[in-house]
Amino acid sequence: MKRRFTLSTDAKEKEAPLSLKESKVRHPLLLTCLVSTAITALIVLFTYIFLGFAPFGDQALIYKDGQQQLVDLLCWFKDVLTGRSSISYSFSKYLGGSNFAVFTYYLASPLNLLMVFFPKSQASTFMNVLFLLKASLAALFAAYYLGRRFRPDTRTKYGITVLLAISYAFSQYLIAQSNNIMWLDGAYMLPLMLSGVEKLISGKKSTLFIISAGLTLCFNWYVGIIDLLFAGMWFLFESARLAVTADPISKERSSKKTRSSHPALSAFGFSVLRFAISCVSAILISAAILLPTLSMLSGRSYGKSGIGMLTDFSMIGFVPNIISNYSFGFVSVKGGVNLFAGFFVLLGVVLLFTATAKALKEKLLYGAFLLVIVLSFYFQPLVAIFSMLREVESLWYRYSYVGSFALIYLAAVFYLGSDRKKLKLWMPPCVAAVYSIIAFLMTKPDSHTTSEIIFSSHLASILHRSPSVFTDTIVSKILFPILISLLLCLVIYARKKKPEIFRISAVLLALVIVFELSLSQMVLSKVYATSDAPEIERYSRNEAALLENIEDTSFYRVVQTSYHSSHHGLAASYNEPLAYNFRSVSSFVSAPDENSISFLNRAGYPGYYDTIPVTVSENLALDSLLSVKYVLLSSGDPNTEGLQKLSSIDGFKDLYANPYAVDPAFVIPAAGSFDSENTNPARYLNDLYRHLSGIKKNIFRPVIADITEEGSFVVQEEPGSVLYAILLTNFDSGSTLHINGEEYTGYSKEMAPTLFRAHTVNGSTEIYLPLDPKKDQMIIDAQFFALDLDVLSEAASAIRSRSAAFYSIGDGHAKFEVRDGKAGTSLFTSIPDSRGWTVKRNG
Repeated sequence: MKRRFTLSTDAKEKEAPLSLKESKVRHPLLLTCLVSTAITALIVLFTYIFLGFAPFGDQALIYKDGQQQLVDLLCWFKDVLTGRSSISYSFSKYLGGSNFAVFTYYLASPLNLLMVFFPKSQASTFMNVLFLLKASLAALFAAYYLGRRFRPDTRTKYGITVLLAISYAFSQYLIAQSNNIMWLDGAYMLPLMLSGVEKLISGKKSTLFIISAGLTLCFNWYVGIIDLLFAGMWFLFESARLAVTADPISKERSSKKTRSSHPALSAFGFSVLRFAISCVSAILISAAILLPTLSMLSGRSYGKSGIGMLTDFSMIGFVPNIISNYSFGFVSVKGGVNLFAGFFVLLGVVLLFTATAKALKEKLLYGAFLLVIVLSFYFQPLVAIFSMLREVESLWYRYSYVGSFALIYLAAVFYLGSDRKKLKLWMPPCVAAVYSIIAFLMTKPDSHTTSEIIFSSHLASILHRSPSVFTDTIVSKILFPILISLLLCLVIYARKKKPEIFRISAVLLALVIVFELSLSQMVLSKVYATSDAPEIERYSRNEAALLENIEDTSFYRVVQTSYHSSHHGLAASYNEPLAYNFRSVSSFVSAPDENSISFLNRAGYPGYYDTIPVTVSENLALDSLLSVKYVLLSSGDPNTEGLQKLSSIDGFKDLYANPYAVDPAFVIPAAGSFDSENTNPARYLNDLYRHLSGIKKNIFRPVIADITEEGSFVVQEEPGSVLYAILLTNFDSGSTLHINGEEYTGYSKEMAPTLFRAHTVNGSTEIYLPLDPKKDQMIIDAQFFALDLDVLSEAASAIRSRSAAFYSIGDGHAKFEVRDGKAGTSLFTSIPDSRGWTVKRNG
């Protein structure tokens, strides 16, 4: 005789025995939200304590962009909050520019205001605090959405709602993007927006949607737009669902006069109109932030972009990877998104289609929606839409939280819905078995994916053992599906007849689900964390102490050649001028000043990604022209010719003065714009100095090098000069540049210098760049130049003699006074031409 068991949480279902009676709970939605938030916060805190995250240890969620950008930007924002820096304009960003788009993209979240309570040296710790707060908010708002949408009215439903809410808080995206903390605002605000969409569809006021959408756009316009796009998709899905099913929302909707007095098509049209008006209203709320930001970024030329991306109908990766990659601790890579939110969620999604008595058309609708969600990560036009028609080169699937939320919603339809079809006891383990078989078949013992290797290495680090990629991957993918499915079977079996077993198994099931999510949090936290928090704290204090030795009230810039973080062995944290409030030439933000970067690139500081001007090797001639009066070199750096040492911190950096630096404004004996056909930085600077100084001499002169072997050169000393060189190669995979037998810097790869200076030892300089003949690596052209310090001094003196008689420069304003101006002359200033400046002459 066949036995069937019911998994149903319908309020009308016959009550369990008295000991299990699911009594009503006072203020259930509030309690569910609070419990979800508290559990999430406790899991994060436990992870921090167990793994040694700051403030309980050295670890911080600042991997890559967190360390290279956000830590320094938070320090800058602290200065903004205390009145020491400005959002409108800053000379600490490149050669000078507006920081409004920097603020709106990275720092507009109100949670960042808490930075005012943290010293700059604790910015890494604050990143950990931000993740805890944003993950907790994600659980809070997910619980609010689920509670309002499905209206749980028994303790079983409350418990499931809490589990699903924390599943969203610990979905792969939130942890993986903890180092890009500004994107998490879109993730935690999404449930509120979708709740607002459903209220709007039901005929209620659209206030929740308008306010939540408007605030999300204000907090971070990038993910705000993603949320709006998904809200549009959700609007269409919910409208279609209401057309094929009946539930509390549809009943409310049908009770409205607009529904009883209009045909279905007209009613849908009216909903579309309301939704469109609400979207416009949300944009208007955020217009003061959104519109200026988009205007500032509209002229950016770097990277592939445009509506033409919608005509590429190719697929990115192998679609079944979405199944094999659905496991705790795995990262998302191009062609392999991870939408992990726990196996409990995935099980609910599958059971929705296999174990409910829902009408076929309703299941088809859910299936179509799920298909669109999956294709949004693989079908190029959909990927382009959610990437806002810009090609993504790194940090793939910046919108994957919408996929995780969609899975949680579909799981909630099964777990929290009122469908009465009996669930067969064998179904959960069957689902687990099928998933395990697929995962096993797609995991190759002799060929491992990037995600598998990263997962295994960090899991082994937590467990303090050696990694075993194949074993770790297989066990991780089948362990929790088996445990969760078996415990769910036990819950189903014991629900009516064995209350004690039911209680124990339900608690065990919840604990296993929470443990899986916690383990995912731990592994991914290790992936996206570094142990550099104490080092950054020491660096911050030393940098501030060294800069305090500069006692100069005039306008000056500072260039440094070493930074607190690196990328593949090369300096990367180019926002330090913003962090430590000094004027410089470098920065690293996604709101770049392309004119400044283009000029710096042409003059010897190469620009990468149209965003980062690299100053690893100091360019004395360019620095002098840009009023760089001070230079910070790594402690013991021998490239000091022409500089005057002022102070130092042993083992950290040395501070030097540049005696050739000119003032930021001076009269030039020429009118009109300047251009040069030279693409070589040294020759370009020759032309520029002749134009600006009126001295018809070259500051750089070419010198001849002796080639001792392939990739090795010897240059004899040129008295009174500084040697600079450029090695043009046929590769960009990288090599290590050696000067006088010692490693100097990475070269011929991203973030590496092009024009570099080389010191002299015993009358000559040896330069060596190792080449790999197996890869046919070669140096196409080697160019060597001597910077003549006497000519540089003469040119600098000529420029100083025509300096503005008076000048006053601050962030966002500049005033110059020129006396005895003559026809045919012009005023030059190293302040870059950018949007927003208004030039007035004589008032």
